[in-house]
Amino acid sequence: MQARDVITAEDIRAVEGRTTALQLVERLQPGWLRGRGPVGMDAGAAEVVVYVNGQRLAGGREQLSRYVAAELHELRHLSAMEATQRFGTGHTSGAILVITR
Repeated sequence: MQARDVITAEDIRAVEGRTTALQLVERLQPGWLRGRGPVGMDAGAAEVVVYVNGQRLAGGREQLSRYVAAELHELRHLSAMEATQRFGTGHTSGAILVITR
């Protein structure tokens, strides 16, 4: 059974083809990509923040498309509270940590 907050190297190796990190998350942990936060006429749901090897990337979830499975070691999800404690405010939908090889 797969942990809720991690996509392991083993999970990544099990995927065939030139799958991107975004496709991995969409397939294995789609809940990581669901926006949370204020919803209304003026405010959309907040986007998950992506960090690669500790560096924040601008652009949200679409940045995951830049990385293919062969480059990845692990992906990890942090809840909004965990991400805020680690990185500061601005993580209403949490964060995805990408660790490359």
